Amino acid sequence: MATIWESWLDEVMPDLPGAPAAALVKNAIRNAATEFCDRTWVWRVPHPAPISVIAGTAEYAFVPPANTKVVKAHRVWYDGLEIAPQTPENLSSLYAQWTTETGTPLYFTQRDPEKLLLIPIPEADLANAITAEIAIKPARAAVDIETTIYEKYLEEIAYGAKARMFAMKAKPWSDAKLAAFNLGMFDQAIGRAKVQAAKGHTRARLRVKPHFY
Repeated sequence: MATIWESWLDEVMPDLPGAPAAALVKNAIRNAATEFCDRTWVWRVPHPAPISVIAGTAEYAFVPPANTKVVKAHRVWYDGLEIAPQTPENLSSLYAQWTTETGTPLYFTQRDPEKLLLIPIPEADLANAITAEIAIKPARAAVDIETTIYEKYLEEIAYGAKARMFAMKAKPWSDAKLAAFNLGMFDQAIGRAKVQAAKGHTRARLRVKPHFY
């Protein structure tokens, strides 16, 4: 289920004097929700479809659900076995030339949130080889967000929206002190949510088949 941005208006509008346009507030809500998801990785979904690999090709593009953008790959499986994330620096210590190493992929890294690099580079074609759990955020054109995010983080995202509204210059609702207060509350909420999400999604060891919860 999805919840539209207007659902936040009753949480945000009463604190804003001067009756700002609902469309302006809705935009602040969407931007706050986008930042919240971008910084916390709390919105995680299975990648909509498996991805087939081609021998000699390392990079593969994600296709996230409609009106969302990929923040990062959270978990990735190759041919049913989970592979581990690595930084380019760590890969350089594992392989003399990790950018050209071929074999069965054991690791993944990302230079671009929307794309995945397999290491070693697959040496054989394999249909539906890649499955993944991805962290996502609303796209600019999004009109709603997953209802579970709304239910769990209603007040937290409202702080972010109000911080943006209060920070506007020369408006009836402009207030630097309230902007700073709400921004502080928003940043604290992001810190807590990120820790809670990490605790709630502790990495399991390699599994024979992928499971998403």
